[in-house]
Amino acid sequence: MLQYLGHIVLAAGVAPDPSKINVIVDWPSLSNPIALRGFLGLTCFYKRFIKDYANLMALLTTLLWKNQLNWIPESQQTFDKLNFVMTHTPVLVLLDFSIPFILEMDASSYAMGVVLVQRHRLF
Repeated sequence: MLQYLGHIVLAAGVAPDPSKINVIVDWPSLSNPIALRGFLGLTCFYKRFIKDYANLMALLTTLLWKNQLNWIPESQQTFDKLNFVMTHTPVLVLLDFSIPFILEMDASSYAMGVVLVQRHRLF
């Protein structure tokens, strides 16, 4: 096991550092936009581990638009769900360069996405 830049590198793959995840789970209540920005920044660091992270964060991100924190029950549900998924993150598997992989790309006029697929798994 190797700790590296907020991650744990294992023989099975890469996982978030549990001490960093505990900081997210123990985050105090979000009472102002600055606290919400800090929380979103910390969770964003581990977004690659969270399926549909952008959809999950959409509601919390909209709270920052007018720089006012109008905390509603749906906001709390999203916050609680994010805390749950952060403690149940998968281990990301490392690429095996001895076997072929597929590079899938998608582009538009303002963005581009690239995904590596190997053995029917995304990387």
